[in-house]
Amino acid sequence: MNSSNDSRSASWQLKTRSYAMPIVWLAGLWTMLILVWQQAATDIIPLLINIAVVATIPGIVHLGLARFLKEEWAQALVLIGWTAFAAIAIASTGNLFTPLIAMAVLPIVAAVSFGRMNRVLEATALTALVIGAIAIAGPQGLLPRNVGWLAQIPILELAGLVLSLIVIGSGLSAILPLMDSQARLRDALFRKSPHMDFCVDQRGRVVSASDRAKNWSKAGSITGLFENGQALSKVRHALHMALTNNHPASFVIPVGGQQDLHQLHIGRLDEHRAILSLRNVAGQFARERELQAERDTAVTASHDKTLFLAGMSHELRTPLNAIIGFSDMMKARLFGPIPAKYAEYADLIHESGRHLVDLVGDVLDMSKIESEHYKLNKEPFDICEVVRSCVKLMQLGADEAGVRLSVDLPDHAVPVLADRKAMRQILFNLLSNAIKFTPGDGRVTTGIELDGDTVILEVRDNGVGMSEEDASRVGQPFQQAESAKNSDARGTGLGLSLVKALSELHGGTFALRSELGQGTRIILDLPIVNEAELGKKLVQELDVRNHIRRALAATEEIAAVSARLSS
Repeated sequence: MNSSNDSRSASWQLKTRSYAMPIVWLAGLWTMLILVWQQAATDIIPLLINIAVVATIPGIVHLGLARFLKEEWAQALVLIGWTAFAAIAIASTGNLFTPLIAMAVLPIVAAVSFGRMNRVLEATALTALVIGAIAIAGPQGLLPRNVGWLAQIPILELAGLVLSLIVIGSGLSAILPLMDSQARLRDALFRKSPHMDFCVDQRGRVVSASDRAKNWSKAGSITGLFENGQALSKVRHALHMALTNNHPASFVIPVGGQQDLHQLHIGRLDEHRAILSLRNVAGQFARERELQAERDTAVTASHDKTLFLAGMSHELRTPLNAIIGFSDMMKARLFGPIPAKYAEYADLIHESGRHLVDLVGDVLDMSKIESEHYKLNKEPFDICEVVRSCVKLMQLGADEAGVRLSVDLPDHAVPVLADRKAMRQILFNLLSNAIKFTPGDGRVTTGIELDGDTVILEVRDNGVGMSEEDASRVGQPFQQAESAKNSDARGTGLGLSLVKALSELHGGTFALRSELGQGTRIILDLPIVNEAELGKKLVQELDVRNHIRRALAATEEIAAVSARLSS
């Protein structure tokens, strides 16, 4: 209910501001002209009509645009109208020594009713410019002397002065209550501030304070507020800078008997006063220290976990290599034939051992990357050759799964500067995943594109795909999609994590796009192109192509000559 009343009150004040001046002006103007017309001679009635028309125009313009006065164009038109009328009225007397000089204030009163200080300044400057122009033009004989409209009817000058004063008074009476209410609102907001706010003068004396600040301290100056000598010196310096250079300051200082930490903000209110706002942040800082301690504990635990995994993975490799080696010897029957059941067991032992070795290798690599011990050994090589060799090595597994492998590579070499082992590991993981989750008769394509100094490596398949939720988790260690969990193929959830980590070590990015039942695309942007070598390779390949073209042209020419000779 109160908010509704406040809204209606604000709306009424806005209408009063917008309509008061033009209504009072038009009513007073026509009242004055009617009184003068009743006592005027017949020969000046046309002059009165002209005066009435000219004097009515600014009031009508102001009244017509009252509902649009929030817009800048409407304010500009109103100011121009009042300024032009004031200039005509004053200039018509031939000099500035006329009661009508009071009309120069009309544009300023109109600007004040807009409630914007920049408009008041603009109106003041415009009025000063007009008065200055009249003051210069008068002595130069550029203005009429005693032949102006108002000069022919002396009583109109006095009536114009009275009317101007009435309009000025009515305009100010409509504005002053609003200004007073705004001042009361600012004072209420200051007093009810949730912080401890103090208004201090340039000597540091407390001029006023919010209710909460009064309850907290009865000090009459900043000396009583800040007992710590170092803090007081800092506050005085910040207060001086705020008042002289309008530089606000914000910092944390100890305050009070217990020296609790408070956030202090100092901002200038005017050239003689500033606002000091205090907020107790001791609890916030204590919580931040707790969070920092918890974070440090978590980082330490993660580091210890990484070191443990690295050590464990390294120790597991020795016995696993022995298991794989002996099971391989059993599979090969190096020591003679063995029963079929034992041969089957040897195959299972060998397969499980290989799987464990791969798992241990992935865990070891991830541990190295997380502990920042993984070092890239960058060297120049052709990325297309690495792609072709990796695809060939994966071809047997793809054939067994009934999956077709293909490549989409540029018809020229793509020299890069990268870690060859890491690139092979990326490709093996991507191809292994794609083959593993692509059904028979599916297709896996590996492509390379160039974009400036960036190699865009893409592996796409038309396999089982994954949901958007699963795709957001993939790339995190030990995370798998639901489609992978439901598959017969074994996986640890480390493959794509390694791919992402190794890509980022090369300064690249990892992107996964997938749709359940439609397949998956994994795109790596790797800024590893060796541009100097690329230019040489392209030139060399262009030279080779030119030789081939010349050889083909020569062959065709020889064939044509032979055909002519045979005929």
